[in-house]
Amino acid sequence: VQPTACQKCGTIDQLYRHGTKPVTCLDSPIRGSPARLLAKVQRYRCRSCGETFLQPLGGIQAERRMTERCATYIQSLCLRYTFVRIAEDVGCDDKTVRNLAAEYIDRLNAAYKPVLPVYLGIDETTIDGELRLVLTDIGNRSPVDMVEARDQGRLATWLHHFKDRSHVRGVSIDMWRPYLNTVHQLLPGVPVVVDKFHIVRMATESMEAVRGRLQKTRRKAERRDWLRSKAVLRMRAAKLNEKQRFNRDMWLDNEPELAVAYRLKEAFYDIYSLPKAEAAAAFDGFGATVPASVKAEFKPLLTAMRNWRVEILAFFDHPITNAYTEALNGVAKTINRQGRGYSFDILRARGLFGKRVKPAEQPWKLA
Repeated sequence: VQPTACQKCGTIDQLYRHGTKPVTCLDSPIRGSPARLLAKVQRYRCRSCGETFLQPLGGIQAERRMTERCATYIQSLCLRYTFVRIAEDVGCDDKTVRNLAAEYIDRLNAAYKPVLPVYLGIDETTIDGELRLVLTDIGNRSPVDMVEARDQGRLATWLHHFKDRSHVRGVSIDMWRPYLNTVHQLLPGVPVVVDKFHIVRMATESMEAVRGRLQKTRRKAERRDWLRSKAVLRMRAAKLNEKQRFNRDMWLDNEPELAVAYRLKEAFYDIYSLPKAEAAAAFDGFGATVPASVKAEFKPLLTAMRNWRVEILAFFDHPITNAYTEALNGVAKTINRQGRGYSFDILRARGLFGKRVKPAEQPWKLA
């Protein structure tokens, strides 16, 4: 670009050339190696103010001494790889990558308009010591939004953004009463289903509590063998191979109390394989099958069954789960550990846009 006006004072036609200066600019990597462009840039001096400045370069971010294609390259990868890895590939500081990612995320957020799905999944995940509200489209297995904090007001505010909520046909939640109250208030008549995996996990945890109590009564040398039994006892009976079944039967034959807890766990899982009428009968009769010897360990499960009966049995009319939401929570935690210091905004963008956004135009590729 050949300037006609001074960039310092704005005076026109008072410039003259004042030598050249070599300028090095960061470029996108070539064949996996950092690349630099060396440009011999014209200097100008203004006769009016006496100031000097460099000739403007097209396709260059002057404040970063970086080509536009390098910035595009970094932004196309910032939701897939860690900032440190990208900085090493490009040969820049990771703060530069972080700043470019922030600009890119701002553009994505400005263009993104969440859609209220037909089947809504509501859950939470702990990131950086804080509970974050996670909302997903469990019908299409896609993320919808992530809210900075998990509380009843945040969920209500999020739902209020949608004037038309009549198309929602089901909501899957864990057993947190504020979720239920908010859905009943803002989505009246919509069936609420307690996530199957939350409630069956409680059955496994009850059995584990029995196993842990019995393990503590054994000698120290025996406790290692008890730990080995954990994996086999947690697995469903139908998934055990012949050797695992032999080991399981050995444990159950020698530990009657553990056998009771194991069979209760299996019986509770089996409820979900029954038709609705039989499942409801088995569900209501489950408490009577729990003997006094393991009542304390199974109390959390029995309490949840009593308090959430309607929402748990709603699964048999509306078989939706938060399995996808739980998987997304796991991915978020993995990203958080890898990044070690990512802000919530970055984690949210990675969850929402990491796989959804089409790859950016890639002008750095050689023809």
